[in-house]
Amino acid sequence: MSKEIESSFSDTENLNEILLNLESLKKAPSDYEFKILRSKVETNIIILVFNKRVEQDMSFVKNIDSIKLKNKNFNEVFIVHGHDDEMKKIVEEFIFSLGLKPIIFRKEPNHSRTIIQKLKDLSHVNFAIILLSGDDYGFSKSSNHEKARLRARQNVIFEMGYFLGKIGADHTFTLFKSGENFEFPSDLSGVLYEPLDNEGDWKIKLIDELKLIGYNPTP
Repeated sequence: MSKEIESSFSDTENLNEILLNLESLKKAPSDYEFKILRSKVETNIIILVFNKRVEQDMSFVKNIDSIKLKNKNFNEVFIVHGHDDEMKKIVEEFIFSLGLKPIIFRKEPNHSRTIIQKLKDLSHVNFAIILLSGDDYGFSKSSNHEKARLRARQNVIFEMGYFLGKIGADHTFTLFKSGENFEFPSDLSGVLYEPLDNEGDWKIKLIDELKLIGYNPTP
């Protein structure tokens, strides 16, 4: 086999080598060697193009991942709450103690926005804490008020569903504080509810959930 053919087995990613082999095609001593050399050159070109495409694709993926990482908000946590100010204050202060910023809907400026638009603008977070407190009573119209049960306010249930749909159950943490007569939201059986216990077990579980998705809480 001629040196020209042997040279075609060199580094297939070296474009200069491919160009040289193309030149050597003109000087191939026989049709047989010409065909072999041409086949090798074509193969090398295909491999080179494939490798370049893979390299570009990987670079594109890395750039997209980098953009996503920059856009991920691992500093703010949205707190959905009802009328239990003590519960809200406990959770808000704990989020502050972790070096994170709690986002409270009513504390943020309105800027002439509707409630829905304001909620949409503030929901850029990666994590939301839902506080369920027994603020209202509810019962079926087919029964009477004696069967009324404590439940969270309608806006809390709405915002809970909003965040579950937007960022997912694994990016939300639901705390409840109520007596035995509390009614949990229906059709949300996949949601885990953590009691706001005096021992503070909920704090450890919350920190674990935050770390799991990329936050770096520093108590």
